Amino acid sequence: MDQTLNTRKWLLVHYDNASAHSAFRTEERHSEQKALVLTSVLSSFLDRTLVKFIEDTLSHQSRTVVIALVTMTVGSSN
Repeated sequence: MDQTLNTRKWLLVHYDNASAHSAFRTEERHSEQKALVLTSVLSSFLDRTLVKFIEDTLSHQSRTVVIALVTMTVGSSN
């Protein structure tokens, strides 16, 4: 009886971990898609050299934040 209960608990914990990981990966893909869209929008407003610098220098997460901030700045100045 105890073994069955322990097995069920183990399965539930591992199922929850897999679900959380899957949700994280989905959000990561959405962030990457947003970053690509923002990069293409930026390239029409900004000098291509600056966009290339952002892409090459920063990590994915930082790049997303910087691109979003620059996009908001460009959008508010127009």
